[in-house]
Amino acid sequence: MSYRGTLIEHEDGVSVSCPALRGCHSQGKTREEGLANIQEAIEGYIAVLREDGLPVPEDKLEALLLATGSATVPRAGPPGIVAARRGQCRSRASTRSGGGRSGRCQS
Repeated sequence: MSYRGTLIEHEDGVSVSCPALRGCHSQGKTREEGLANIQEAIEGYIAVLREDGLPVPEDKLEALLLATGSATVPRAGPPGIVAARRGQCRSRASTRSGGGRSGRCQS
């Protein structure tokens, strides 16, 4: 079984996470260390689920390219980010934040 993850480089090293496994995060001083650490974290996470007789989640990650800028947000659709192209923000959360700018990307 394989999972996709996110890797963010910063001045102290890297932060890595596996979105399909809620709360499964790790870090490392180098990219290689971060990837090795998240692999170990994923294996441990799955082992605990199996020991507890719980289902192992499938990887349903949908990667999107998100851009900054303001655009009208649709009122229908599933919660969370559903699309982003050419600077359009499609976060359902931004439509609920109020403050007179409802329906616009919020920063």
